[in-house]
Amino acid sequence: MADREALNSLLEEIGREFPDLSLDQRPLGIVSTCHLGAPYQVHVCDLGGEIIEHYETFRPMPVPFEGARSLALHPSYAFIEVYVDGCRAVSGDGAVAWIGGPA
Repeated sequence: MADREALNSLLEEIGREFPDLSLDQRPLGIVSTCHLGAPYQVHVCDLGGEIIEHYETFRPMPVPFEGARSLALHPSYAFIEVYVDGCRAVSGDGAVAWIGGPA
């Protein structure tokens, strides 16, 4: 499955970038609003901000990214960092809100 291969590749890259963090402490990726217009709604980016994949309004995102979709669409947030146990919603001014389990 191409999505699984992309996720594995992303996790390997994150491991190289953050070698001191355990797997559950590393961000899995970023979800943000897509500005391509209909039918696209959001996209997943790597930690460098490069778009990995666009998602249409009708197409579900892989777990755990789907949980960040509605947050990414909220006008208060610039982007959402996705972790195994929750999300960090980052606003345009840099403020961060932890949404999920213990921070």
